[in-house]
Amino acid sequence: MPLQVITANRLTDGAAVYLTPSGGWSTRVADAHAASDPETLGAIKARGDAAVADRLVVGVYAIPLAADPAAGPARLRERIRATGPTVTPPGYRAPADAAQLGPAAPGVRPDATV
Repeated sequence: MPLQVITANRLTDGAAVYLTPSGGWSTRVADAHAASDPETLGAIKARGDAAVADRLVVGVYAIPLAADPAAGPARLRERIRATGPTVTPPGYRAPADAAQLGPAAPGVRPDATV
């Protein structure tokens, strides 16, 4: 099984977040608790589901990491969620902690504001 992490969207601003080993949520994939076996993944997924019940996040699910975990998520969709939109839409306002997301995709202005 490839390394997997739990992701969701934060309710306060919709940012993509990742469950950390301490049970908190981070906008950085690198901070996430990575699971290498189904038992561990099930346990951390249950912690994510508890955060849904506490109304902290929505849409909890597991995503695989790339073969080199430092590269982040394996799928393009998840890499885009982690770094922000691939274009800057009119009125786009980056999350307050966008600087922690890492480098933006080409053409993205992470400091764009209304």
